[in-house]
Order: sequence, then structure tokens, then C-alpha cells
Amino acid sequence: INAEYMGKYVAQRYVNNPMLWNGRKFSIRTYAIVMSAEPLMVLYRDGEVKRCLEDYLNPQEGLESFAEMTSMQRLHPEFEERKKEYHLSWDDMEAYLTKEKGKFFVGHRLRPQLLHIMRFTISAYLSESQWTDVDFPGLTIQHMCFDFMLDNQGRVWLHESNVGCSL
Repeated sequence: INAEYMGKYVAQRYVNNPMLWNGRKFSIRTYAIVMSAEPLMVLYRDGEVKRCLEDYLNPQEGLESFAEMTSMQRLHPEFEERKKEYHLSWDDMEAYLTKEKGKFFVGHRLRPQLLHIMRFTISAYLSESQWTDVDFPGLTIQHMCFDFMLDNQGRVWLHESNVGCSL
């Protein structure tokens, strides 16, 4: 990593065993509003889910496709016609995961992991004293969004977090 980026980014391993939703990768977005840094006060909101339009092709088998990446779905030639398959609600995801993983998975396993990672990320961000140097200098309230993936064991992985995203 270039020295100028040290301390500004987080990198993790590629999740090569993603949990699939009917054969497709998906990501979970959640939202937070940081009301106060000291004491830390954060409001949480369930978000939405983005699911790939095509089945997942395991890159370890030498198969790669832009259609596997949720961030590239808008480039899919049938995106407009199939948009409802891509944008799904939290309730849709909860129903699917309840059927696949049991009725306690979302409330007792998924959400606690999401909140723990969000809390850790916000705390790390605040500890770097970058809070006043972000997109909205002078404001004490910050909007944040977090994108997560699950692996096939049900572990949560932070994919991306952003400050100043719209709700």
C-alpha cells in the first residue's frame, strides 16, 4: 500500500465463499446517524439488499464475470427490466434467511454482528480525529452507510462504509 494511503483505508481478504441467495451474491446496506461523538450516540436503521442478477461463478474455478459484483449490476444489459430482482427489501432478506438459517438467525446472529462492526468502524473513525475534516465540516451529525456481505458460514464482512451518504 502506498504510504500516503496508510491509515485511511481498510483492506481485508476477498470473501471467496459468499453466502448465496438462490445462487446469487448479495450485499446488505445499513444506515447510521451519528448524533454525538462524546458520548457516542448513534441511531441505526435497517437498510436494503442488493442481489446480483446472475448466478455466482466461483473465481477459484477460473470463472469471472462482472455480473457477480453487486456494484456493477447497472451495467447489466437487462438491468432496467430486472431491477426488482436487484433491489430487495430488508424484509425480503429476513424472510429468505429465516427459511434458510432459522428464525433466530437475523435477530440473534446477523444484526448483532452488523451492529458490532458498525460500532467498531465508527469508533475507529472517531479515534483518528477525522470527524471534523469530512464531507460536512462543522456539523456534529453525520450520516453513514455500511455495505456488508455474508460468507457461507453466516459471518459478516464489511464491504464498504461511507460518510455523508444519503438515507
